This record gives sequence, structure tokens and C-alpha cells, in this order.
Amino acid sequence: MDKLKQTLRDEDGAIMPMIVLLFLTMVVMTGMGVDFMRHEAARADLQNALDRGVLAATSLSQTLAQREEGKSQEQLEQEKKELILSYMKARTFDRAVPAVNVRIPDGLADYESAVEASASYDLDTFFLKIAGFGEMKIPAASYAEQRRLDIEIALVLDVSGSMLSSSNVPVDPNNPRGAKKIRMQAMQDAVTGFTTDLFEDQELGQTLVSVVPYTSNSSANAFMAEHFNLQPVKDFLFVHDYSYCFQFNTEGTGGNSTVRNNPDFSRVEIRGSLGDVSHRQQQHFPEVTRGQGQYYFNNEHRYGCPVAENRIMPYATNASDVVSMVNGMKAENYTATYSGVKWAAALLDTSSRGLVTDMIDHSHGPTDPRASVALPSEYDGWPHDYTDNTAHKYLIIMTDGRNTQQRRIINDSDYYSPTPGYSDWRLRREQRERLERWNNAWFGDNNDGLKDSEAVVNNVEGDNLTEMICDAAKESAGGGNLTIFTITYALSNDTAGNAARDVMRHCATDASTDFFDIGAGDDPKDAFDAIQTRLTLLKLSLNDDDR
Repeated sequence: MDKLKQTLRDEDGAIMPMIVLLFLTMVVMTGMGVDFMRHEAARADLQNALDRGVLAATSLSQTLAQREEGKSQEQLEQEKKELILSYMKARTFDRAVPAVNVRIPDGLADYESAVEASASYDLDTFFLKIAGFGEMKIPAASYAEQRRLDIEIALVLDVSGSMLSSSNVPVDPNNPRGAKKIRMQAMQDAVTGFTTDLFEDQELGQTLVSVVPYTSNSSANAFMAEHFNLQPVKDFLFVHDYSYCFQFNTEGTGGNSTVRNNPDFSRVEIRGSLGDVSHRQQQHFPEVTRGQGQYYFNNEHRYGCPVAENRIMPYATNASDVVSMVNGMKAENYTATYSGVKWAAALLDTSSRGLVTDMIDHSHGPTDPRASVALPSEYDGWPHDYTDNTAHKYLIIMTDGRNTQQRRIINDSDYYSPTPGYSDWRLRREQRERLERWNNAWFGDNNDGLKDSEAVVNNVEGDNLTEMICDAAKESAGGGNLTIFTITYALSNDTAGNAARDVMRHCATDASTDFFDIGAGDDPKDAFDAIQTRLTLLKLSLNDDDR
């Protein structure tokens, strides 16, 4: 009896039952943690596989499960389900075959694809069985859609004389203290890199790029001149073949360019494309300075109308053509940004569909001299409507200076001999008409008021014309799919530089996001990279509002 009482009073080992209970609880909790971690790993593995499968099934470029005439919705959903199931085999956590449900949304347009899918399976537990849970559901859901988006781009590039100035961009990126590129080289490298990246992925739509260099004007090519019914210079029977600049109505003399009803710059289309009054051809002349005869600038002539290397390239379908053209551009003289924007806006506008049709119709092969402007038939119907959600248009304007004064020969009827040293000798009308060609005419320096020439546009009027044609482009788009990016490069902080910035801010669709002011010490590539990022995001974007 005493021993029993002693045992009952003994407290040794009293905590042991609690320890055992806590230990078992810890084992269960640890086991539950293991099961929960397994659950999350399995869920992530299933989600990743489902996402990959849904993206593959949604892709407009895959050929295993696409809409076809006569194929029912149920058949298409089953094909996409099988494609998604094939991605389940790549899972690494568990080999259980999940149940997959696939639904294709209603109301998709021909240029859209969308897939909604869910998947699940039961995962056996290790320790939760103790708590009565032998299985855990592993769920996943995914949705993706894709739209084809065609891209139309018009690049307006400054090839004025100031583009021969030195930049701060090193020729060798690995030697930042070494030789520097001229501005022209920096721009060319930025544009060619941008274009190459742009054409790399055609899966989500086709791309057309027009390049519009500008100096004191922008020159069309012979094919464009014929299409837009370019008329000869006054008193001549034929269009000369030195260059193909159109004499747009600038309303410059006397400051009339402030009037916003200019027949050429208050609308984007090229007169002649709609059957109305056509333009006359601009005179062609290399610039000279007083008393110097033929003037060379860095071994290049200065022309009032750009040289052949700087003629507009309309509707390029591949990067190599654009790269070749841009790398061949030459710096010339003076700045007329409005002329470049005029042509670029027109090439993006639906009024130029006739030009695209002609380029397709004249695709006769490499033996045809017009083959360099030929387009394949899949571009029939371009440029797109501004409201077409399968396409977006971009107008990209780059300048390194303000618009400058522009001059023309006073009398169109006068023919000046192209013979050096005889710039004042005028051929008689009979001889002029017998030659049936226009001239390599000489006239005085752009900033000098010589007797043979007159100013037709000054810098303020040029700025007004630039803003006017930008406004016309925005008005034509009517809030549709047109974005205008503007880039100023190495501008000074004086009156001229600030005026150019103001014009480019005005032209940009949104000055806060679409205007880039690149300093003299920076690389224009930064602006083109930012634009490329914007284009890529848009091309890959999923916009539910379009449906």
C-alpha cells in the first residue's frame, strides 16, 4: 500500500504524454507542410504546361488546330485540346494525365485567335491521410488570345548639311574615347538597327516601310512621278529626269502660310492621286555661291531637289532594301521638314492605294526597270483604313534643325545653261523646246538675294507648314490607328533649336510620350529603341476592346 501511494505521489515522467502528443502533432504538421509544398509544386508545374499549351493552341502561325471552312466549333476545340494535352507530357513533377476542358470564345474575327482552358487532377497525399485527406485537387486555368497586326511605317529622315556635323557617338562602342560618328552615320545606324528588328518577326502581321529623306525638298522616284501625273516645268513638254520634286503650294511669300486652308498642306493626299489638278515639276539645280562657280560640299553637289540616292523609297517589304537605301543616303543642304512629312503622310493614307495597286500591277520581274518598286499581291488594299484594327500606322519624323529659307529661280520660263562659267547665258525658247528637257540650272546662294532667285518660304513659314501637315495627318486619322513619333537630335538651346522642338512637340501624337529630344551627347538609337519597344508591345498586345 505504501509503495502504491508513493507511486501515485511520484511526479517523474509526468510530462512524457504531453511530449508524445506534441511530437505526433509536429510530425503531422510537418507532413502536412510537405503535402502542401507538393501541391504548390504540382500546381505550378501544371499551370506552366497549360500556359504553354494554350499559347501554342492560340498561335496564328501553328497549323495543327486552326479554323477552316466546314470545321465545326466542337472539332476545333477538340483539336486544340489535343494540342494542349501534348504539352502536358512535358511536365516534370507528376505524370498523371489531367482532365482538360477547352473553350473557344464566340465572335472572333478572322484575324483573331483565342483559347480558354482549364485542367485538373488529384494528387495523392503522404501525411494528410492521417487527417482523412487522401487526395488533393490540383487546378489550373489559362487564357490567351492573339491578333494579326499589320504595320505601316513612314520614316522622315533629315539629310541636310548639318547632318555632316560630328556627334558624340563613338565609331567603336568598345572605345568610347575614340573617333566619333557624324550625325548622318549615327542616324543611319539607328534606323537600320530599328528596321532590321522590325522585320525579324512577321508572324503577327506584315510590314511595309517607306523612307522619305528630306533636305530643301523631297524627291519622288520616276514611278511615283508617273503615277501622280507630275507635269513638266512651265513651257516644257516633258518631265526632266534629273530629279522628281513636286512644286507644292507653300503659300510662303508674304507669310500666307499661316492661313490653314493651304491646298497641299491642309490635306495629306497628293494632288493627282484623286484626279484633280496635278503638280508641276520643280526646277533642278546644284547650288553655287557667289563667284565660285560649281560648289562642292564634302565632295557632294548641293541640289535644290535631292540627288538620286535620296529619292523616296515607297513601301519596302524587307529590311535589306531599307538598310541599303538608308546607308546610301547623302547629306545635302537646307531643311524643309514639311516636304518630307507631306510625302510620308500621303504614303500612309488610303488615298495612295492606287500607287500600291500600280506597284503590284507592274511587278514584271527583274528585267523590268520598274521591278525595284514592285509589290507582291498580298499587299493589295494597303494602306489600311485608319479604323482597321488589323493594322497600325506610324509616322516617325527625325530632324537636327529648324526649317530654313527656300529659294527658287524667279522665272520658270528661263533656261539656264548647265555649262560651268556660263550661268547667265539663257537659251532662246526655240532651242529650249527643241532640247525637250529641263536644266541643271545655276542660281545664287540660298541666303543671298541674287537677281536670279527669290525666297518662297522662310523658316517661320516652314514651321507653320510642318504643323499644318501634321494636323492634316491627325485629322485624316480621325483618332484611328495612327501614331506620330518625333525625334529632335542635337538641337541647340537657342531660338532656332527651341522653335524646332516646339514644332516636333506639336506634331507628336502625345508630346509626353511620343516626342524624343536627343541631346548632342546622346545616341539617336535610344529614341528608335524606345519606339521599337512600343511597337513590339502593341504587336503582342491583347486588346479586348477591339471585339
